[in-house]
Amino acid sequence: MESSISFADLLNQGFSRLEKEAEPLQSLFVEFVVEAVPTNPYHPELDVLAVSLRIGSHLNKRSYIVKNLYDIFTRISDRFSLYRKQTI
Repeated sequence: MESSISFADLLNQGFSRLEKEAEPLQSLFVEFVVEAVPTNPYHPELDVLAVSLRIGSHLNKRSYIVKNLYDIFTRISDRFSLYRKQTI
């Protein structure tokens, strides 16, 4: 007994269902905070800059601290470089 639906049609129908059920995109806000941390009160030129990043949603007005900035920036730059390679 042979099925009237091909494997390709089955895959396409499955992916179209996922597209219909996708949630709408939400806009996010990003907050960068840069502050000078004094290391020696007699030499302000030795102060260290501390950077923190908070990301949140406009819908629930909450923001979350990003723990490891190095990992986030590495992943963003990797994706950006991959995107640039694909468009060239």
